[in-house]
Amino acid sequence: MANQFTFSGFSNNTFPFAFQHHARLHSQNDTTAIITLFDNGSDGERNFQNSSVGMKIAVDFDKMTCTLLQSYVLPNVLTTSQGSVQVLGNSNVFVGWGANPYISEFSSEGELLMQGQFGAVGVASSYRAFKAEWVGTPDSTPALWSYADSTSSATIFWVSWNGATEVQSWRFFGGPSEGTTSIELGSVQKSGFETNFTASAYVAWGEKDICSEFEYDGAKFTGHTESNNRTHSSQQLKMTRQVPRNVLVIIGAGGIGMAVARRLGSGRNLLLGGRSQAHLDKALAVLRGEGYTVEGCKVDVSDTEAVQKLAKLAEGMGTGQLDGIVHTAGIPPVSATAKQIIDINLLGTAHIIDTFYPLASIGTSLVCISSMAGYFSPLSPELERHLALTPTDQLLQHKDIDTVLQDANEAYFLAKRGNHLRVQAAAQSWGSKGARINTVSPGLILTRMGTAELQGPSGAWIESMVGHSGARRAGTPDEIASVVAFLIGTESSYITGSDILVDGGTIASQRWNVARPDEEKQVYSEKNGTSNGGVKI
Repeated sequence: MANQFTFSGFSNNTFPFAFQHHARLHSQNDTTAIITLFDNGSDGERNFQNSSVGMKIAVDFDKMTCTLLQSYVLPNVLTTSQGSVQVLGNSNVFVGWGANPYISEFSSEGELLMQGQFGAVGVASSYRAFKAEWVGTPDSTPALWSYADSTSSATIFWVSWNGATEVQSWRFFGGPSEGTTSIELGSVQKSGFETNFTASAYVAWGEKDICSEFEYDGAKFTGHTESNNRTHSSQQLKMTRQVPRNVLVIIGAGGIGMAVARRLGSGRNLLLGGRSQAHLDKALAVLRGEGYTVEGCKVDVSDTEAVQKLAKLAEGMGTGQLDGIVHTAGIPPVSATAKQIIDINLLGTAHIIDTFYPLASIGTSLVCISSMAGYFSPLSPELERHLALTPTDQLLQHKDIDTVLQDANEAYFLAKRGNHLRVQAAAQSWGSKGARINTVSPGLILTRMGTAELQGPSGAWIESMVGHSGARRAGTPDEIASVVAFLIGTESSYITGSDILVDGGTIASQRWNVARPDEEKQVYSEKNGTSNGGVKI
């Protein structure tokens, strides 16, 4: 059926929009309807516009006209799939650019107010994007911890409510025993994730006990406190003693390290290690501002003494056991020499395994972040045995390691494969102490390191490889942190000496030759000097 409407105000009134998405009706009366839609203007082969456009359109049923009321444009951004337009409560318009990883907010008149990018072009995308106020009202009760060095010391309270967005302040109460009337000790404005309050003194029950409370919105929550011990609260219940705060060591203050800290840091004493003091200080400030208990230590993992200093600091933290060590530190080929890669990525991992082994006990879990690059370059059985079993002080004494020092990419492949082998070989000795050790091998993750690789000489090939993977996208730091959390926790108690490949199916597609035509693989092999059609990471 032919179109019966007349269009006006569009840049192309013959083809006003094409391959559009997310058409929505906003108002309607007897004669007119107001709609919005995202005009892609292209399907990747046929282009009807130079830029995709968010549109607000008036449809007059009596006159059979469609009039463009307002357009929302990012110049020269042509989106060939997906996209969305959302009218906000203040009449601003929020646009998601679909296959292009952009979000924008415009005034109702079309003025660009905000623009953001959440990933690499060609890698990240969003079918639709929305903006809304988020209010958290968790079903759980708030958590209360209290601590005093002795009965002559003031009691300190820590309170948090994971997920609650509407808390403005906390009131604290104390009394001589659980059943007696409590008095208000003071109040404090909420500060970050976890708020602390120091009472004027230790309020004794018998010799060393206090029943403490805090109040939010008229409801009181209680917790039982003993000197030199912290306890968790539950609404209207006295709590028993709990395990002191355990220690988690995270080496590497980049995107994955920070995601792990946020995922696992609550209720633990964190020790964060980093090679750059400036970057480490910034990470510590962020985590402390979010309420985490964290200390820092500058560490170069290629330096044995520096790693030993880190381990000694971990040993002296808190009164609980060492829950885990998460080794995320590493450098990519695009920003390092082959020698630096071998020293940090290979030798550094061996230092971490050796140095933290004496601290391991029942329940300790070491997770080393490797890479899917460890699957790219097959090694000889003799070299694999050397990487797995040779004492660390002799680890670099091998002719094949001398050879890869001429090529940063080959050094990276070898180092990451060496991580897998070293961890496998260490599993038995760690198991003798009731501890576990594993690796996680991410694919392309959109951290600073991943972005640098995308912008480097192999960037186009990395994008192609990711585009042909099963997931067809890059990963996020939090997706790696979720796997690390599983390996640190008790749910993975039967997993040790293993590698978990978290690459969106990239290695699977490369292995079974479904990623690219033979001629494209051949061009890549000739260009990069590889014989296996692999993509350099």
